[in-house]
Amino acid sequence: MSSGCWALSRGSLLGIFLGHFLRGLPVNSQRLRLCLIVISGFLCGGIAGTLAFQQLHYVALFIPAILTATTSLVYGSYFVFHHHNPST
Repeated sequence: MSSGCWALSRGSLLGIFLGHFLRGLPVNSQRLRLCLIVISGFLCGGIAGTLAFQQLHYVALFIPAILTATTSLVYGSYFVFHHHNPST
């Protein structure tokens, strides 16, 4: 059964983890760690975006755009070099 909302399903999953922990049942620590990293990343990104917008206004939108473009260029270069180079 799917809730239809990814954030709600993540929140429900964290609630299930908490319930298992309180009852002394085993908890999948890798999955819990991944959920906490994703939630922390969204929280930190939101705070950083708010602070950047207060200082830079709409110019702050260039920060994620530049990060995304740089990441895609680095990955594209890596992909081309490692998957299309006959010597490796």
